[in-house]
Amino acid sequence: MARLELPGSLLEPGEPKREVFVAAGADTRVVHCFLEDPELACAPDAWTAHATAVEGGYRVDVHASSFTRDLALLADRLAPDAETDEMLVTLLAGDPLVPGPHHGVRVGAEPRPGCHGAGGHRRGHTAGSA
Repeated sequence: MARLELPGSLLEPGEPKREVFVAAGADTRVVHCFLEDPELACAPDAWTAHATAVEGGYRVDVHASSFTRDLALLADRLAPDAETDEMLVTLLAGDPLVPGPHHGVRVGAEPRPGCHGAGGHRRGHTAGSA
């Protein structure tokens, strides 16, 4: 672990509604917002998600076209026995969230009617957007 002194210019945003501070290490990343979530100028349709049926469940790929704070996949809304292994994920514009071999949604039952299940495609917004 190391402690770094950062120049004040990095910690004083020009547009606090539209800027975040990102600190990244070898295997971790921290995103700091300068304002509370409702005050952020988040874009509508900040992300897209696509669900694909795979053996033993579904794979859900997400791509952020804008800053996306605390994305949550509520898998049990898709099917009662569904599980996900990642919650409250923050993505920067251009970031994909592509599950690895042990990531994604595992569902033993068919999706509930009206849910975006296999082959489903969804666009969404983040906290702070309308």
